[in-house]
Amino acid sequence: MNLDEIHYDIDNQQRNLELAYAYLDKEGTPKWSKWKKFIDCDIKFKEKANNRTILPREIVLDIEEPERFDKILKDVKKEFEFYSAYKTGSKGYHIHLFFKKDLSSEEKLLVIEKYDCDKQKATNRCMIALENVPHWKTGKIKTLIESKEGINDAAKIEIIEIEDKEIIFTRRGQIESFWKEQPFFYDKNRIFWLWDDENKKWEISDEIDYLNSIQEILGVETIDTKIRNELIAGFKQIGRKHNPKDIKKYWVQFKDKIYDVKTGKSFDATPEYFITNPIPWNVGESEDTPTIDKYLDDWVKGQDPSWKDTLYEIIAYNISMDKFMQRIIALCGGGSNGKGTFIKLNYKFLGKGNYVSSEIKALSEDRFEASTIYRKLLCVMGEVGYGDLRNTNQLKKIAGEDKLSFQFKNKDSFTEDNTATGICLTNALPITPDKSKGFYRKWLIIDFLNQFNEINENLIDKIPDIEFNNLAKKCLRILKELYKNPKFTNEGDFDERTKRYEERSNPVMKFVEGQCEESPGAKISLRDFTNACNKYLIDNHLRVLNANQIGKILRDEGFIVVSRKIYEISSVVILNLKLITREEPLELSKPLQSQLDIT
Repeated sequence: MNLDEIHYDIDNQQRNLELAYAYLDKEGTPKWSKWKKFIDCDIKFKEKANNRTILPREIVLDIEEPERFDKILKDVKKEFEFYSAYKTGSKGYHIHLFFKKDLSSEEKLLVIEKYDCDKQKATNRCMIALENVPHWKTGKIKTLIESKEGINDAAKIEIIEIEDKEIIFTRRGQIESFWKEQPFFYDKNRIFWLWDDENKKWEISDEIDYLNSIQEILGVETIDTKIRNELIAGFKQIGRKHNPKDIKKYWVQFKDKIYDVKTGKSFDATPEYFITNPIPWNVGESEDTPTIDKYLDDWVKGQDPSWKDTLYEIIAYNISMDKFMQRIIALCGGGSNGKGTFIKLNYKFLGKGNYVSSEIKALSEDRFEASTIYRKLLCVMGEVGYGDLRNTNQLKKIAGEDKLSFQFKNKDSFTEDNTATGICLTNALPITPDKSKGFYRKWLIIDFLNQFNEINENLIDKIPDIEFNNLAKKCLRILKELYKNPKFTNEGDFDERTKRYEERSNPVMKFVEGQCEESPGAKISLRDFTNACNKYLIDNHLRVLNANQIGKILRDEGFIVVSRKIYEISSVVILNLKLITREEPLELSKPLQSQLDIT
């Protein structure tokens, strides 16, 4: 078929046919002429031309592997009545198919993908080697091998088979085909999710990611506003139909395996289940973790050795999305005592993407902050100040008592169970206006009493990978035990938890109870009281307070703090209170094993 026939008979003079010529200069560098409409080309330009555009009514199967040509041609002849097969003059083959109507890029791509040919030939602006002239790279003529001239009915490609299944060529068909290549879903909270096959998990996504993915995978045009809106509407509708199944609360994912904590069985992680938190370690063959054991021993040194078991239980609790024990964990103590390194151990074990940091005040007061912990395993809250708690109900929900309200910006709010363990790193807990048992029973408080002179920031890097694999095995066993007996070692009964919280949230009153006595007519300067109180705080690894903070706490507790003149010098004093001396330093209470018989 010559150029005149292509222009007049196939393109119907629609001016879609364009020509160009390419050549190699003296240095062997490819050079290209401008593209010109066929109707505007003079004889000289037509004689030079060795490339032309693919017409809207044309599909070109570009076959680069010569060994595949015979089979593809045989299959094409079964599917389409008219065709032209050429040896390109380079290393490959072209099979041209002409149709009675213009085709979209998506329609062309569907046929091209069926025969696994070059997808670039589906685009609207694409040049190919011109028939019956020398190829610009090799000088060899593009030669006709076999043909049956004519124009195919476009209905032939309305339904074709891909991987033995019929796909209707509509937007729905495109999106269903895309789903098979890239699983996705659109949940009832109006959140898009894409399956990450490399990490075996579902990830939050958005419309832009979807559009980019369908363009890359299927070559679907996504720039046009009408097409883009149709695709997004289709993603939502079809995505809602493909929601994965919820996992059991007692399932935990390590790498590409899901483990049933209660039965010990495991199976492959697939898009069938809504899994979002793979932990990046294999489950080891043993529970040997000598390096980790040593670190935990150092961190609890000077306390009952059973606190080491408590730390392991915390690590195990963190791998579960089920907050069945309803605890907020507080790691208390001054700096350089190991609590930060313990958190880094958890970070490395859980893996990036499974933990976040936040603040108690933000989680209690900012309606968007809770979205940062959505479907995470661990939320670490930094140093808290006195009076930070405003909404203890929110904190109870974070512990797992009730469903938590989540709201992403520009999205509606929704309620779901929190999946993240809340751990607070502090040297003093916040004063709470909530004095209920329901609040105090949530707290597991661990003191880090040791002060390390040397700080080694690379401690976690020194732990061999095999120990993290073995830690996975150990945590599965510990978590199973916690399901059977939902109680942390050393957590104490409700009264003990209340006492321990109050001592650490308001240590000033603990100091008053142990180092002062109320005496009518007595007075002590706030400065002297502050000095004595801060010595007690330092001895107990608690945060030092200034005189204004201590004065406010005492006023809030009902003490009279006023200005008075002492020896004609103005001073702030505390009335009806005096310091007493004790032979032994006052220490915060620690639970004993005998106190742990009540949950």
